[in-house]
Amino acid sequence: MFSLDTPEEPGEPFYFPRGPWGLWLRVIMPHIGADALMNSTIRERLRRAQILSTLVFGLFCVSVGLIPLAFLPSFNAGAFGGVVLGFIIVLFTTSLCRANRVTTASTLYVLGIVIAISIGQSLFPDNKIGLQDIEPFDLFVVPIVFAGILLPRVWSIVIWAYGAIFTIVILSIIPHRSNLDQYLAGSGIYAVVVQPILLSALLAVVSWIAAGSVNRAIEQGDRTAEVTRAYQSVTDQKQRLEDAIAIIRDVHARVANGDLTARAPTVKGELLPVAVSLNLMLERLSRSLAAESALGGMEQSVQRLNDVVSQLAQGNIRHPIPQQAFGPLNPVAYNLEQLRNGFVQVTRNSNALVNRIHTMTQEMLQQQHMLDQALVEQIPYEDRAFIQSMQERLSHMEADLTNGIEQLQRFLARFAA
Repeated sequence: MFSLDTPEEPGEPFYFPRGPWGLWLRVIMPHIGADALMNSTIRERLRRAQILSTLVFGLFCVSVGLIPLAFLPSFNAGAFGGVVLGFIIVLFTTSLCRANRVTTASTLYVLGIVIAISIGQSLFPDNKIGLQDIEPFDLFVVPIVFAGILLPRVWSIVIWAYGAIFTIVILSIIPHRSNLDQYLAGSGIYAVVVQPILLSALLAVVSWIAAGSVNRAIEQGDRTAEVTRAYQSVTDQKQRLEDAIAIIRDVHARVANGDLTARAPTVKGELLPVAVSLNLMLERLSRSLAAESALGGMEQSVQRLNDVVSQLAQGNIRHPIPQQAFGPLNPVAYNLEQLRNGFVQVTRNSNALVNRIHTMTQEMLQQQHMLDQALVEQIPYEDRAFIQSMQERLSHMEADLTNGIEQLQRFLARFAA
């Protein structure tokens, strides 16, 4: 059985049954991808194409079955014309249906049957219509039923109106046989045409109602499918929102626990703007905390460096300045250490020089004192008072010089390592 089920892979044509019937459907029916089957109009077209395929196959079998009748026992022009017309209808209908022009093919098929019935009911022996020729007018119910199945439902009314007019016209313009004239004389033309016209009218109304029911059923099915798809879409959206909210909640929990490296995945979805905004906020917060931490470290480094400078200002240069304890101010600490080393070196050199000066001064004063003693002994007594005053002055100068040198030594000793 033909199926419109959606295939496993999108875009593949619908399934065809296997065997000869499946081969016939592949020949006559249009091939449409599964994505297009979501449209109700296309599904309805395929439904009509399937029915048309069955009807065309039936017409093909009838045409083949009429071939012997057209030539045996002798050539029959009417049967031969019917066979030719049947094959023409099959050929054009198959081509149009294959080209996805199902409505055009169905119209051609139904009109072909109407034409065939009209031709058959126009040709009578001796060009006269008898009472026995009235019943074939009931054949117009066949295209009415086919039109209700294959075409928009207005076609059922159109074909019924054509059949009614055709019946009345034929009964009016073609000569009658004696049996029909006798029947009309007794019952009137109304009694003759009422049966085929009412029968076809009844079937036209039924076809109209049935076609409307089919259309409403298709529309209802579409609405049900749309509601189902909408419900599924809402369900999927709800699931995506729940997953995204769970991820964002996890990010918030990690941030609350101090993990500022947590970031929400920027996956396309309903909460993508929220995730992007959250990531930007966390990025700014992380940068702010990093800047605050760097500023705090800078303040600590400045405070430690200030302590070191204060020690240097107080003359405490004995202890070296650590080089890796001031963070970004390590270069300043390095330069201060170089300056301290220079001070220490200068202090050491100055201390050694002062000690040498002190030693030489002591030696010079001792020699001067010995020289003064020798001179005093050689100077006359009356001149010794002046010499003694000079010696006292020199003694005071010696004491002052010694005191100054000792103070300088004590000062330099403060900077000595």
